[in-house]
Parts: sequence; structure tokens; C-alpha cells
Amino acid sequence: MDKRRVFQVVVAVLVIALVSIIAYAAIQYYGQITTTVPVEQAVWVDGKRYNEIIAETLSPTYGGCIVYANHTLENKGDTTAMVEFALINITDSHGNLVTDGSITVSWIVDGQKVDKTAILPHQTITFSIVIEFHYAIMPDTYTITTQVKPYVT
Repeated sequence: MDKRRVFQVVVAVLVIALVSIIAYAAIQYYGQITTTVPVEQAVWVDGKRYNEIIAETLSPTYGGCIVYANHTLENKGDTTAMVEFALINITDSHGNLVTDGSITVSWIVDGQKVDKTAILPHQTITFSIVIEFHYAIMPDTYTITTQVKPYVT
């Protein structure tokens, strides 16, 4: 092969490579978009955010009675939200944990005992915390702490 022909081929390859590199360096993308989106929680309990404590005091009752604490759940999101109810603890007026079974806690939605439920998009449902005291419970003031948590399968 002629040296001149080899030189032309090498120069052509170098020119194509250089043009490709310049084109790549000149146009890496056509546009850049930065989007900032503040996001709130989807499910609100009694119109409150997750970091707002809901404290209530019910009327006095007797051993052997059942009391109900009524609340609402609102799903502000566009998809069905699954929640589960959890008992965190029960304490007496001295802060001692009550674990002897003298108090039972359950939850009711639509007249049914549940431990989890679904809330349709943009809907509000009511639920009750059901607190049942054994007839022989020691007289005191009891604090029942529960949570409504996201249910993730």
C-alpha cells in the first residue's frame, strides 16, 4: 500500500474521531430539570400529623366495663392506604407497665374487630379503640398508648 494512501486513511480516522469527541463534548444532554417536591404523609389520624401526639382523657369507669375511644383516619393520597393498629403499652399512674391481662385493647372498624384496615383514596373512616377492664382490676388511672402504623406487606 502506498504511504500516501496510508497517511490519508490515518488522517481520515483521526478527523472522524476528533469530530466525534468534539460533538460528544458539545452536546452531553439537551436539558436538565431539577424538581423539588415537598411531601406530606398520606394518612392523618384525627387531622393530626405523625409527630403530633393525640392525648385524651375518658370519663371514669369501673372494673368490668368497656370504654371506647373514637377516632378518624383520613387518606389524603391517591392510592389505597393499609394501616395496622398496635398496642404500645399500658401503664398505671406510677408509670408501671400493666402486663397481667387485666386490661385488653382491641380496635373496631365498621363494627368488626380488626388489627389492620384499608382506607380508600381521599376517604375518611372512623375507628374505635376498645378498652376492656377486668372486673377485679386494681382501682387506678391507667394510660393506654396505641399507634396507627403503615402496614407494609
